[in-house]
Amino acid sequence: MKSGFAAAAAARWRTLHETTVVASFIRENGEECARRFLAYDAVELRRVARAYKQSCVKLGYEPMSEEEATLVEREYFSVLEEFGKDFKNPYGWARPFLSNNSSGKKRLRFSDLEAAVDFSSMRFDYGQASNEVHASARSLFAHLGLVEENTLLAGPSIHGMADPGSNTARSLTFLNLTCVQVFPVLDALVSSYVTMLLGDEVRSLLVGIEHKLSSEAECQRPVKTGHVGSNQNRPF
Repeated sequence: MKSGFAAAAAARWRTLHETTVVASFIRENGEECARRFLAYDAVELRRVARAYKQSCVKLGYEPMSEEEATLVEREYFSVLEEFGKDFKNPYGWARPFLSNNSSGKKRLRFSDLEAAVDFSSMRFDYGQASNEVHASARSLFAHLGLVEENTLLAGPSIHGMADPGSNTARSLTFLNLTCVQVFPVLDALVSSYVTMLLGDEVRSLLVGIEHKLSSEAECQRPVKTGHVGSNQNRPF
């Protein structure tokens, strides 16, 4: 944000949001959920190992040894034996702790975890941040740092900081509260309360600054027939 790259800030917040959701989900569901989450590394490691095996020769990397490949497979089938064959699917570690509506799905998604910890309200902002990360058609026409329509951003911009900044303050507050609740001591609880107050203040300041910048940009923009103003939060 300090360097003027709102899209990069949104991308970093996107990762922070995922961390906050997963941490909140594990805290709410206890030690067994945490154990399954850690064990799921064996599933992800096998996926990485298989991708590496397919591409290593072409990329000039050293192939995995027979011992390494055997160890990866052994760990993978060990966790499937312990947790069941559905464990290998995306978010398989979380399935037993989701509601009946979600647990009955063949394929779980991150949005199921969001809903379980009451973060579905962030789905729109998460989608907007994804536009700044993925090479989608929408990413060509929606950019946080832009004010003028039908233009390309060629460098830093003072615009578009309110959303990623406010969301970062919100996510840090929730993540801090989540961690504190694991070992709730008085000093940590007071610190969390202060963090919450600071987060509210940061969000208010950022929104106020963004409105001021947008108003100034609107006054400097040539009048266009039918132009109704700029709203960076609107996807249409």
